[in-house]
Amino acid sequence: MCVHEQQAVVTVQTDADQGTPPLVTEREEGGNKRLSLARDFAVVARAASYSTRERFFFLLSSAATAPENTIVMSRFFRLGQAAMRSSSTLLPAAEQSPSAARTISSKLHTSSAVGASRWEIPDRLKHIPEDENPNFFHMVEYYFHKGCVVAEDSLYQELIKLRMSEEDRIKKVHGILKIIEPCAHVLEMNFPVTRDDGSIEIITAYRAQHSHHRNPCKGGIRYSSDVDADEVKALSALMTYKCSCVDVPFGGGKAGVKIDPRNYSDQELERITRRFAIELAKKGFLGAGVDVPAPDMGTGEREMSWIADTFGNTVGYTDLNSAACVTGKPVHQGGIHGRVSATGRGVFHGLDNFIKEAHFMSMIGNTPGWGGKTFIIQGFGNVGLHSMRYLDRAGARCIGIIEYDGAIYNPEGIDPKELETYKLDHGTIVGFPGAQVFALCIMLMQDTSYIFCFLFPAL
Repeated sequence: MCVHEQQAVVTVQTDADQGTPPLVTEREEGGNKRLSLARDFAVVARAASYSTRERFFFLLSSAATAPENTIVMSRFFRLGQAAMRSSSTLLPAAEQSPSAARTISSKLHTSSAVGASRWEIPDRLKHIPEDENPNFFHMVEYYFHKGCVVAEDSLYQELIKLRMSEEDRIKKVHGILKIIEPCAHVLEMNFPVTRDDGSIEIITAYRAQHSHHRNPCKGGIRYSSDVDADEVKALSALMTYKCSCVDVPFGGGKAGVKIDPRNYSDQELERITRRFAIELAKKGFLGAGVDVPAPDMGTGEREMSWIADTFGNTVGYTDLNSAACVTGKPVHQGGIHGRVSATGRGVFHGLDNFIKEAHFMSMIGNTPGWGGKTFIIQGFGNVGLHSMRYLDRAGARCIGIIEYDGAIYNPEGIDPKELETYKLDHGTIVGFPGAQVFALCIMLMQDTSYIFCFLFPAL
């Protein structure tokens, strides 16, 4: 099983030929039968009585699945009103009757057309499911359109009670879906920063505000050399969907600074962060009621305190709530207890729902409970560390850690506290005395005897 921090990606392998639930269809791959990603989530969602909004998030953030087997976003954004407040369960027609499934399938389109009476997946995105290396932003676009196609009939049903013609209903539904799709604002900036050696470097940074249907926009700031405009747009869109799924009253946002923080001193990072905060504030992309960033990859409490301080002493100096311009601050500067470990705790509780259910564990030929389970973590950052802690306390055993600069392995288990202390002292997990170096780390993930593999970028 693989889980990625930003995209809910889960793969379960099984050799069982029997006992597949009605929602699950199997496809051959390398001699094994894999339970396709979003379909497994749909099974779990239905069995665990998840709400409609949670199910739709799984559709948007998962890999390809048959539309007739996917829970639809029947109340997404509540047609422009309060986002996803309804807890009613609307299943696609495919789960109601075979004839209804054939009707739905016959209506699905795979090409775009201006003024079409049915929502269609654009031609430029049709290749995404088969593409070996698809663009991340295009993936998000594709699954948004796929969700629209699947949900379209249910959205029409929402408007039956209104006195309007079928043509007007189509226009209203399509209009609202068109509003949801694009990013509202994308800011790209280039600003100079003086390095410690006196040289001048131009820093490129981005902030995307996907939706203002509810304010403020909410989303993290990442420092990574791989950041670009498409990435922040895609992540901001996913933030909108995630907030809607759990009925958090925020729009989606995301920011990125195109640097590798390991190549800069603390003083240089502070100058970059404070200048970035000023540039955001000048353009109206920072403020408690407007746009509220948070920590992400390569950033943490320190960077958030720099941003809050900069904003409070410049543009927001008259604002009593200026410190609320960011979340994830240190506790002594207005932050909250538990914020640092919250993401790792969330990963644990999400997995805990699966592990304790005999039905789901039987699907991969295993038994419920954490005892005897082993796992591997890729990326020993904030999320990976705290996920490892909670899993270790529950009774599972970490046998491998994969980082950007190396990997370690110990079949007897790796102690999370000892590894954390070693990394703090040495800046790396390489050389940790409680495990051996493992060069062929990819083999750990390919060996099906290891039940879990969590994929987290180091934070």
